[in-house]
Amino acid sequence: RQLAELAQTWGAERGGALGAEGYRSRTVTALVNTRSLDVAALNAHLAGQGMSLSNGYGRLKGSTFRIGHMGEIRPAELQTLLQSVDDFLRAR
Repeated sequence: RQLAELAQTWGAERGGALGAEGYRSRTVTALVNTRSLDVAALNAHLAGQGMSLSNGYGRLKGSTFRIGHMGEIRPAELQTLLQSVDDFLRAR
């Protein structure tokens, strides 16, 4: 729950639309790509740090992206990922 709240708060603060309250996942946060973010370029940036996130799939590919936060992921690791995405956004 802590990781989901961290990712969802981060996304909401950056204008990413989230699913309706009560329907959000505790294992993955899906965000609408409101900035027309090049997810492939973002993943290339993240790959240099051993991280990645997932593009949308099917008809949502390119218009959404997903941040996983389950299993062995720790809060500090998720914060590092979110900081790296912020760094990428600032450089654009």
